Amino acid sequence: MNTKHVNIYELVNLFGNEKQQNHVKKYGKFKSKDIREAVFTTAKVKYNDVKHLGRGKGFLLIGKKDKNISRKSLLHYENCGNKEQCPYKKDLRTLLLQYLVNHRHSTITLKTLAHEMGVISREMQKNSSIFGTEERQEYFRILCKENSRFSENDYALYWECILKETKRITDELDRILKQLNEEGIVKYDSCYIGVNSDKEYDEIDESLVPIIHQKQIELQSKYEVTPQDVIFNLSKDNVKSYNREYYSYLRELGYDRIYQAKKINLLFTKELLQEDLNKTIPLYIIKNTIIEFASQKAKNRENTFHEKNVVPRVNHRLYKQFGGVLKKEYYKLLPEGFNTPAENIFGYEGLNILTNDTIISLKYSRLYADEYKEKITYLLK
Repeated sequence: MNTKHVNIYELVNLFGNEKQQNHVKKYGKFKSKDIREAVFTTAKVKYNDVKHLGRGKGFLLIGKKDKNISRKSLLHYENCGNKEQCPYKKDLRTLLLQYLVNHRHSTITLKTLAHEMGVISREMQKNSSIFGTEERQEYFRILCKENSRFSENDYALYWECILKETKRITDELDRILKQLNEEGIVKYDSCYIGVNSDKEYDEIDESLVPIIHQKQIELQSKYEVTPQDVIFNLSKDNVKSYNREYYSYLRELGYDRIYQAKKINLLFTKELLQEDLNKTIPLYIIKNTIIEFASQKAKNRENTFHEKNVVPRVNHRLYKQFGGVLKKEYYKLLPEGFNTPAENIFGYEGLNILTNDTIISLKYSRLYADEYKEKITYLLK
């Protein structure tokens, strides 16, 4: 059996992080059991076991593995928490692998991937990238004219549904791909794509990305805009000036625009994925599960609005800086029966909130979850 003898310093230099290495340098041993176990776990990514041979005798790394395994799998994270947190994860993984067999080398955004897999609609894919308020308002105005199921009162809920559910699904795809990457089934990396005036797509050299990012920071400082302004406040004069100079800079580099994408390369052959390829999962079943899960989450938010007390915001750093009380003591000073969000809506101010905030109004009247389910059903069916 392949073994290796190491002392404590060699062990922590091979498998420890900076904090763990400094701990051993300071004490000459593992004074903390947690740090020792963390280093042992990292070592077991490459070796079958780690044995302590006794004080001053070092450690024995036993049985070097042919292939590294995931550190997360050693910690059994898959058994932690609520297993029903994402009820369609297994089906989504199977559907993804079936897609990748026919697209072994893909450079694609997660939104486009989700659309091509059929788990989000074209409307969700496209509209989740509309950030400017004026652009959203104009799109929704046209939608209301063309589709009688929508009215101006649906504006806030429509966009909330688009953004929340597109992000939920793409985040889950990202987690699955990272897991597949750790298992050696795919190679999964981020990259940046540049689009030129002829609509040709080209992967940007890695060395150019930080230079472009630095230019963005310089222009944001010059025109006194934030990254949020650039996304959401396109009509502001300083944002327009920023965009003019930034896109002029991109054109000097030969691009009209750039965006972040994912590079996905399937490493396993069809034979190794036969179990997943033999499964037949009707798309409507996954969509129905997505709809029910989204509806349950919406119901939870509605119930929280009526049942959970508002948590006061405490700036701990300022409290400490000015000699204030700690968080636990702060809560003791609060009046009993601190209100829920629903209980805080009363009088003229409450009426004003209900009139102007559609989301709060729907939650207050307990119609939010039903309306949310109607919207996501329309978007996915």
